[in-house]
Amino acid sequence: MIHVGIAEDNLFALKAIEDKLKSFEDLKIVFIAKNGEEAIAQAEKQSCIDLILMDINMPDIDGITATEIIR
Repeated sequence: MIHVGIAEDNLFALKAIEDKLKSFEDLKIVFIAKNGEEAIAQAEKQSCIDLILMDINMPDIDGITATEIIR
């Protein structure tokens, strides 16, 4: 099972990503964040995340900064 987090502030794009990922039986969405700050908080709570799909342009903390902090 591949555990995936999503960080996306655009609801239309988020819905499209969710719909596509749900079609894969071996993927599990473990969190959804609406900005970089939420992504960081969610990543700290999860013990097993294999992949985070991170938007670059988000409010509060952008995706590049959030990725640097999470890494």
